[in-house]
Amino acid sequence: MPHCKVCGNPVSKTDAECRLCGAILKPGYRRGQSSNDYVPSPGSGSNLGQYRKDDLSHSEASTPYQAPKDESRVWSPKKVIAVVVVAAILLPIFAYSVIALMDAGTPPFLQTTPTGQFMWVAHEDNRTVRGTFDDFYPDTHFSECSFRVQIGAWTSSAEGVVANWYYNVSSSDYSVVVYFADLGMNGIIEAGDYCTISSLDVPLGLQCSIEILFEPTGGSICSTQFGFS
Repeated sequence: MPHCKVCGNPVSKTDAECRLCGAILKPGYRRGQSSNDYVPSPGSGSNLGQYRKDDLSHSEASTPYQAPKDESRVWSPKKVIAVVVVAAILLPIFAYSVIALMDAGTPPFLQTTPTGQFMWVAHEDNRTVRGTFDDFYPDTHFSECSFRVQIGAWTSSAEGVVANWYYNVSSSDYSVVVYFADLGMNGIIEAGDYCTISSLDVPLGLQCSIEILFEPTGGSICSTQFGFS
């Protein structure tokens, strides 16, 4: 039979405290509690520390599962302020870009060459030829066009068109003066507007031509042949 280590009184294996001196015999036991409230710790001997049954039942009680909170979905005030600041910076830039694109018109890669033609070509005199335009479709500005002149086998480089302006186009052998008339004074090539080609040194009867190009695409809108006589 075991004995109390304090007073030597015989005690039983189930006693939690000495009946004579009151010394605690089992670790974890609190005075005033029944030894029946304690069970041996798992894997331990009967004389090792014990814990309360109600503690065991409480620890084993099931609790509802709570998923961990996804912090990435929480919008903190700092995130909201950052988004507002970025939007305040980017929106004016976006608006300015849209306005700039609208002012610039349709980008060249989205444009198509207009259609148009010379209605007739007539001699004003033996040294001046007038080519009269029909309407261009869609509306085409003089400033969107360029022209080039061919005299015999020689062809000039393309020149940008400015309405009501004289151009002197020359090679080593010949020279011509080209003029574009905007009768409506609206900058748009319309039926009745014309160009004149004059020369003092191009041989009479030599075949010549003038071609109107659309600068954004480089395409040819119309051309006509003429000669001096």
